[in-house]
Amino acid sequence: IDACFISPTWHITTSAMFAGSYIGVILLVMALEFLRSTAKDHDCHILRQFQHSLDISPPHLPPSSTNIKSCPEPSVKAVGGDGRIDAARATLHMQQFGEAYFVTLLAIYVNGHIIECIIIGVWMTVFTFN
Repeated sequence: IDACFISPTWHITTSAMFAGSYIGVILLVMALEFLRSTAKDHDCHILRQFQHSLDISPPHLPPSSTNIKSCPEPSVKAVGGDGRIDAARATLHMQQFGEAYFVTLLAIYVNGHIIECIIIGVWMTVFTFN
């Protein structure tokens, strides 16, 4: 109670506001981790499309590389100049960067409850989605 985060409008004055902030930060971190996973899946999709367009299966990739989670990230230059792909990757990166920066700003307040929310949010994401 009586903590202020990011802006004067986020001033916790009641227990309900504290609970809402606690849950909100956990959900924010979960959204960030989900966005990271989505961006990686999108990169794997782009890589598969590129490999399929060349009709190749790189011999240096192990069989497990067909799994989305272990797929290496392609570079934009290797994929080509498709504007839609570049815009989608840029948008995912921008959203991921913005959310990560916001979570970092919250962690900088060195409020134990907020740091606890960040840790719980990461744990819940891994527990829920992996």
